[in-house]
Amino acid sequence: MDSGEEHKLFREVQQQLRELREANAALTRRVFALETQLGRGSAPAPVIPPVVETPAPAEKVTYWPPPAARPLPPPLPRPSIETAQAAPTLESKFGLAWVNRIGAITVMLGVAFFFKYAVDNEWIGPAGRVMLGVMAGLAAIAAGDRLWKRNQKVFAQGIQALGSVILYLAFFAAFSFYQLIPQGAALGLMIATTVMTGALALRYDARATLLLGLLGGYATPFLLARGEPNDLFFLCYMLALNAGAMFVARLRNWEGVEAVAVAGTWLIHWSWISNRGATFGRHWGALFTGLNYAVMLMSRSGGVVLAAQIAASIALGFGYSREWGVVQVLLVVLFFAGLAISWHKNLAAGAGAALAAYWMGQAVANLPDREQHLAELMTCYTAVFGATLVWAKLRRALEKWDLLTMAGSGVVYYAASYTVLKHEYEAYLGLFTVTVAASYLALGYLIYRDAAEKRDDTGPLLAAGLALAFLALAVPVQLTGFRITIGWALQAAALVWIAYKLRDVRVLWGSGILTALAVVRLAAQDARLYWPPFEDGQGYVLVFNPRFISFLCVCASLFLSAFWIAKMDAVRREIAGVPYVVANALMIWGLHLEVFAYINSRTDIVAGGSLKTLISSVIFAGYGLLFLGSGFARRSAFPRILGLLLFAVVVVKLYFYDIWLLDRVYRIVAFVALGGLLLAGSYLYSRFREKLSTLVKDIQE
Repeated sequence: MDSGEEHKLFREVQQQLRELREANAALTRRVFALETQLGRGSAPAPVIPPVVETPAPAEKVTYWPPPAARPLPPPLPRPSIETAQAAPTLESKFGLAWVNRIGAITVMLGVAFFFKYAVDNEWIGPAGRVMLGVMAGLAAIAAGDRLWKRNQKVFAQGIQALGSVILYLAFFAAFSFYQLIPQGAALGLMIATTVMTGALALRYDARATLLLGLLGGYATPFLLARGEPNDLFFLCYMLALNAGAMFVARLRNWEGVEAVAVAGTWLIHWSWISNRGATFGRHWGALFTGLNYAVMLMSRSGGVVLAAQIAASIALGFGYSREWGVVQVLLVVLFFAGLAISWHKNLAAGAGAALAAYWMGQAVANLPDREQHLAELMTCYTAVFGATLVWAKLRRALEKWDLLTMAGSGVVYYAASYTVLKHEYEAYLGLFTVTVAASYLALGYLIYRDAAEKRDDTGPLLAAGLALAFLALAVPVQLTGFRITIGWALQAAALVWIAYKLRDVRVLWGSGILTALAVVRLAAQDARLYWPPFEDGQGYVLVFNPRFISFLCVCASLFLSAFWIAKMDAVRREIAGVPYVVANALMIWGLHLEVFAYINSRTDIVAGGSLKTLISSVIFAGYGLLFLGSGFARRSAFPRILGLLLFAVVVVKLYFYDIWLLDRVYRIVAFVALGGLLLAGSYLYSRFREKLSTLVKDIQE
C-alpha cells in the first residue's frame, strides 16, 4: 500500500470518528432536555468539546484488514412522559381500579335501594324522584368527563358507569313504578342510555365503563321489580342491552364484555322462561331467543358463538317443554343454523357444539308419550345424524373436533333411538344397528376415495372403526340382555388387537369408548341380576350364571387389552395399567357378589353376616398375595405395589371394622387366616430380597 492510499484511508477513519462524536453530542443534549422537562435536570447543559482534526502521521502505518465503513445507528425515539413513569404497583392497581369499581357498584346498589325506600315511604312525588335520578345520572357522566380530562382516567370510568346505571334506574322506574311515561318512550330512553354508554366507552376506550354499565343494566329490572311485570317491555329492554353490548364489544374486540353479555343475557332469559314463559306466551320466548342468538352471532369470538348456540337450544327445549311439534322444528332449525354459522366462520368445534346443543335441548324438553310420536322423533334424530356425517364429508381437513363430532353423533343417535325403539320394535334393533354401521362405512369410503385432497387416514380409520363397532354390536343387541355387555367387551378387545396389528394408536379411542360402555352397563344393570338377595330356600348356581359370566368376559377383555397395549411402541406402558387395574377391581367385586349371593341362598348357614365379612377380607388378602406373587414372577413393581395396597386395606378393615362385627369363632378364623396370608406375603419379600435389590439397582443404573 503506497503513501497516498494510506492518507486516504486515514481521512476516512477520521471522518467516521467525527460523525460518531457529533451523534454522541446530539444524544447527550436530547437526554439533558428530557431530564429538564421531567424536572430532574439541575446541572447546566454539558459543553461538548469541538472536534479537532488530527493531521495525518508522517510515518507509514499499516492497517490490516482495512476497517469497513458502517452506517450509524438510527436516532433513538424520544420517550414520552407517560412511558417514562414507573409501572403501577399491585397496591396502586387495587386501590385505584378495583376499589373504584367496587365503590361504583356499591353506590349503584345504594341508589337502587334508595329508590325502593322512597317508593315505600312516599317521600317526594314520582316525577320528582325520576327527575332527581336523571339529574344525578347526567351529573355523574359530566363529572366523569371532567375527571378524564384531568388525567384521572380509571376513577372517571367508574363515575361514568355509575351515571349510566342511575339513568337506567330512573327510566325503568318512570315506566314500571309510576307510569309517568308510556312503554315506547321508556324503551326508547333506555335504548338511548345503552347507546350513550357504548359511545362513552368507545370515546374514552374504557372497557370498565361498559362492563359496569352492563351490570347495572342487568340488575335494574330485578332491583325495581314490583307487581305484575310487563313482559314485552322487559324482553325488548334485555334485547337492546344485549345488542348494544355486543356491538361495542365487537368494535373494540373486548371479549370480556362479550362474556358478560352472554352470561347475563341467557341467565336472565332462562329465568324469565322458567317463571313467565308459559304465562305470557311461548311464542314470544322463542322469538326473543332467536333474536338474542342472532345478536350474539356478530361476535368474532368462536367461544361466544358456541355458547350462544348451546344456550339458545336449552332455552327452546325448556320453553317448549311438552309441546311436540314446535320444539322439534325449532331445535332442528337451530341445529342447522349452527352448522351454517360454523361453516361460514370456519369454527372447528362448531358442528360439535351444534350437536351437543341439539341433544341438550331434547334432554330438557321433558317430552311425554315418546312412543306415540315415534315417526317425528326418528325423523329429527336421523336428520341431525345425517347432517353431521355430511359435515365430516365436506370438511377439507378433519380436525380433532370434527372426529369427535363424527364419533359422538352416532353414539348419541344410537342411544336415543334405542330408547324409543326398544319397546315396540325390539325385534328390528339388530337391523337398525347394522344400518348405523353401514352409514359409517359409506362415510369412510367416501372420505378415503377423495384421494385428490390428500387427506390423512384418520377420518377413514375412525369411520371404519365405528362401523366395525356397530356391526359387532348388532349381534348382542339382537339377543338383548347381558349379552350386550359381553358383545361390547369382546368388541373393545378386538379393536385393541386391530390397533396393535396396525400400530395405530387412534383405534384405541374406539376401544376406550366401548370399554367404558361395557363397564358402565355391567355395573348399572348386570351386577343387579340377582339383587335383592334371594329368599330363603331359593337355589343359586355358583359361577355358572349370567352375571358372573358377564364379569368374566369384561375382565378377560380388559386383561387382553392391557397385554396388547403394553406391546405397542407408540403407547406409554403406564397406560396399559389402567385396564389392568379396572379388570382386577371388577374381578374382586364379582367374587364378592358371587359369595354373598351364595350365602344368601343357603338356609343352613348360621351368622351369615359374619361369614360374609370374613370371606370379604380373605378375598382382599388372597388377591393381594396373588399380586405379590405375580410381581415377583414378572419382575414388575406395579403388581407388587397393588398387592401391598390390598394388604393395607385388609389390615385397616380387620382392625377397625371386622373386629367389632365378627362372632368369636369367625374372629379367630379371620385373624389366623389373614395373618397367615400376610406372613406369606412377607416371606415372598424375604425369599426374593436379594433378587429384588439387584433388579432395582440395575434399573436405577
